Amino acid sequence: MTATAETARSLQSRMRRTLVSAQIFSGLGNGSTLALGSILAVDLSGPRPGQAQSTRP
Repeated sequence: MTATAETARSLQSRMRRTLVSAQIFSGLGNGSTLALGSILAVDLSGPRPGQAQSTRP
């Protein structure tokens, strides 16, 4: 195996790790955004009719 092939293999491996980790962090970011958005929507909408008031500040 030549030095160029080893360099290309090393670069490809590093690139793959970078892309996989970017996909993982992107998925976590999307999931947390959806979860926090739904919590915020419930909090902003206020109590539903007939629902007891919360004692939260």
